[in-house]
Amino acid sequence: MTKKHETCLDDKNPVSAIDFSRPITADTKLFRQRLIPSEIVLLKDDRIVYHVSDMLITQWETIKPRADFKYGFSCYYLYEGFKISRVYTADKKYLYTYCDIINTDINADIYIFLDMLVDIVIYPNGYIKVLDLDELADVYERKLISKTALTLTLRKTDALLNVIYSGKLSRLTAKLDKCIELNL
Repeated sequence: MTKKHETCLDDKNPVSAIDFSRPITADTKLFRQRLIPSEIVLLKDDRIVYHVSDMLITQWETIKPRADFKYGFSCYYLYEGFKISRVYTADKKYLYTYCDIINTDINADIYIFLDMLVDIVIYPNGYIKVLDLDELADVYERKLISKTALTLTLRKTDALLNVIYSGKLSRLTAKLDKCIELNL
């Protein structure tokens, strides 16, 4: 774990020291880090399809085969601290939009996206489901995150839910949807 990444879990602002203007190169590597279970996974097959300032869009297939979905596109909002994904079946049927609350660490050509456990699923019929708040409480009780990290995660969740409930999610997904259109 790099020193900068540790700030995601302590009482400092997790994004204050990150240079989001860093260019993407052929050597850039993306990782997903989870708190429970504790793991860091290289997203070796994710393909970066767009990058500007604090936004990164990838196309990906599931890490492990799944029956319910096959692939998707994700837009990482590095500064805001969330990832918005469009998820598809093998036959290109759109299933739902899946949002993760994240912290991001960038160290040279390495991007580590720490999953802060809270997820928001938006189904095509408009139904919205918030998931895993209990897991967020669990990692806080187990002292895997600080009170500040807990608070920041809840604030990011609230900000994203406010965008969703106000009907403005399309402002955040416009570039993602354009990339999907060009890459399907």
